Amino acid sequence: MNIESYKKCSSAISLQGREKSVRKSSIRATSVSDITDGLSNQEKTDVSTTLTESKDIDINTMDVSTQQAFKKIVRNAAESLDLPSEADTNDAYIQLLGIFDSTSENYNNLSEATSNLIDDIDSNHQSSFDFISGSDVLAAQHGTVSVRLLGSTFNILIAGITGGPLSSYVRRRGFSALAAALESRLAATIHSNQFGYLIKGSVGAMVKFADPGLYLAQVIDQHDKIRNNGWIEAW
Repeated sequence: MNIESYKKCSSAISLQGREKSVRKSSIRATSVSDITDGLSNQEKTDVSTTLTESKDIDINTMDVSTQQAFKKIVRNAAESLDLPSEADTNDAYIQLLGIFDSTSENYNNLSEATSNLIDDIDSNHQSSFDFISGSDVLAAQHGTVSVRLLGSTFNILIAGITGGPLSSYVRRRGFSALAAALESRLAATIHSNQFGYLIKGSVGAMVKFADPGLYLAQVIDQHDKIRNNGWIEAW
């Protein structure tokens, strides 16, 4: 995907504030099935059990097989960002994984992960003929959280919790269980529950969207300090 496509993606996100409701942007939608692709049913169950029963989400406390399965989920999430180069995707994987790694400076820190990925993308495209920048790609600034990165984090959590299609999980356990699990796991990831009320109020609509994580991130972007600008000013 070239830089013009990314500019269009960024514009689509920022213009959503003019709409009365959250709509899907031109960024490629990421389904829960995309994020769990390549995992066996047992791996999905192991990750779901670990994520829902652990006080904090830390890959260093997972057993080897569960950690490897969780890393597959994070890798799929990084690839679903559809970044300009393979190097960018590899860096996105490292930065996203760091959010769940207590030995990383990114641990529980989406703002740090955003800033680091901006720097990584900038470094990967230093050619004078390469006009791609991390800020443009992520539609974020240093010190803020990218809506795209928050959306990917949500998708990782949603995929880990449900292990598959949202509709199947809701049929088995209901919307309230999904909202409670997601609210709890987000709080464990960022050590804040300030957006819990938005999650509770959006779960019903979330299951109808092809990219549930991005939808939730955009809902939060509609209610943060500077609304509908493509990044979150809350951390």
